[in-house]
Amino acid sequence: MFHVDFSGVTYSSSSIVENRLECYFSEWEKKYGKNPVEIGFDNRLSGLIQRAYESTGKNVFLLIDEYDKPLTDVIGDLEQQNQNSTILQGLYGVLKKSDSNIRYAMFTGVTRISATGWWR
Repeated sequence: MFHVDFSGVTYSSSSIVENRLECYFSEWEKKYGKNPVEIGFDNRLSGLIQRAYESTGKNVFLLIDEYDKPLTDVIGDLEQQNQNSTILQGLYGVLKKSDSNIRYAMFTGVTRISATGWWR
């Protein structure tokens, strides 16, 4: 299971989003391995999902708590909202590509997913 919890932190800069993700990714890569050619959270997540499937023989479960918090924290700061959105869009966008190895994905948050424009 891959669980990301965006609650409990204020995402006033993109580096805070990246640091939060790095904490999760480094733990998962200890368990499932790391491929040095996977640059960026999108490629790293794709590789992790694939390696988790290969090591367990089971499709993964993905839980993203407060998926929209890095955006709602910076409402009114369009530049910062766009920076945070770019990070999240890449991360969430890779899930389509990894669909064959995902059993279930659940997102919690207050914003309608369709309103984010990430799933085009």
